[in-house]
Amino acid sequence: MHRRQIIVACLLLGGIVQAVTLARSYLAPLWQSISPAWGRPAIDRGAAIAFGGEVAAYLAFVRERVPEGSTVVIPPEDVDQVLGHVGLMSYFLGPRQVVDCPSGEPVEPCVRELRGKTTFILRVRDFPPPQAAASSKQLIAFTDSLGVYAPRAGP
Repeated sequence: MHRRQIIVACLLLGGIVQAVTLARSYLAPLWQSISPAWGRPAIDRGAAIAFGGEVAAYLAFVRERVPEGSTVVIPPEDVDQVLGHVGLMSYFLGPRQVVDCPSGEPVEPCVRELRGKTTFILRVRDFPPPQAAASSKQLIAFTDSLGVYAPRAGP
């Protein structure tokens, strides 16, 4: 009987150690990542849980600055697998129309063709090449590597 109690105590102690390790190494960072989205709309919380707080904040930034009837040009998937995924961006940026510059094709001609007055271009790291977007768009920065190229105001 005494031996069985020792085994049970060791198993309980092992379970407690595993629970604490899980909480400290996984749950606490996850909570810190999603807690800024608490109280925000469900779409922001979903983005925070799936992709982290920075991506969720960036997508909210894009939705606030891009009117709903606009077209959003996203980078190729080889630039960013999340922000370059047409299906994901259609969900998170809807009802805006989402188009992409396909992977493997030259980016500059693609960006130049998509320069309409209601077209916005996501800036993700080195996409788009600044010279391709700057001629007809102005950059609204979110961070050093993220932003939105918006149509220039005026005639």
